[in-house]
Amino acid sequence: MNDSDSQHRPFQYSLWSLFVLTTVVAVLCSIGASADWRVPAMIVAGVSLSIIGYRLDAPRLRRSFAGVGCFVRLVGLLLVIIGLLLFAVGLGVRLR
Repeated sequence: MNDSDSQHRPFQYSLWSLFVLTTVVAVLCSIGASADWRVPAMIVAGVSLSIIGYRLDAPRLRRSFAGVGCFVRLVGLLLVIIGLLLFAVGLGVRLR
């Protein structure tokens, strides 16, 4: 075995990662199809804020933006939780 055999080819994904991606997409599509516009908007905004928060916590920006990045990630997580709670309440109302 030489050194080139141990490297993965680009865009080669494992079966597990494709399964997780498919599950996440299916859950998000079901939430988007069965809820009003607020729930998907809050989830997308929360995930976007979390990604921005992780970008602000980069090693080169650590000293100046560490607190800001943590706060932005927490706000994003809070938006995702509120969106999922709104979805659960709407689902409970429909099932009644």
